[in-house]
Amino acid sequence: MVCGALRQPETSEAPNLNNTEAPPNEDTQRFYNLLLDVIEPLYEGASDSKLSISVRLLACKSNWNDPDQCLEYIAKMFLDVTPIKDRLRKIYDVKRLVSKLGLEAKRIDYYVDACMLYYNNDGALTKCKFYNKPRYHVKIVGTSNRKPVPLKVMFYLPIIPRLQRIFASMQIASQME
Repeated sequence: MVCGALRQPETSEAPNLNNTEAPPNEDTQRFYNLLLDVIEPLYEGASDSKLSISVRLLACKSNWNDPDQCLEYIAKMFLDVTPIKDRLRKIYDVKRLVSKLGLEAKRIDYYVDACMLYYNNDGALTKCKFYNKPRYHVKIVGTSNRKPVPLKVMFYLPIIPRLQRIFASMQIASQME
């Protein structure tokens, strides 16, 4: 996707002024500018970029349910064996870099038996409207005033930003006809 989004014309001819393609909108242009910033190599001579390493680290976290401390240890190991000394110091840096791509996940609470989502109009409910069971874990008397903890949570990736990223790639968009 990154290569398709950043594809340069293969000839050095002057641009066609009768081109019917519209320039990208502001959001798309911001995305392209972000890609230009993050495709820089991790260090001079490296074949991987900061973005690719960040995505691979987060994939490790997701696939094997690694804690943040494990990924920070791996990132520190990268720092020890490569000539880079100032990039990807903390897992926070990795998450921040990947979050700039605009593919944020939404957390949605749902009932334990999966009969309803606490979303949109039902987002303010504290009990299931079908079984009248609680949405949150019961607070223990004497604990601090923390936010209530939902019994079940799912993560939703909105479809519009995902489709926008797919169609940003010239190779994939041409196959979507």
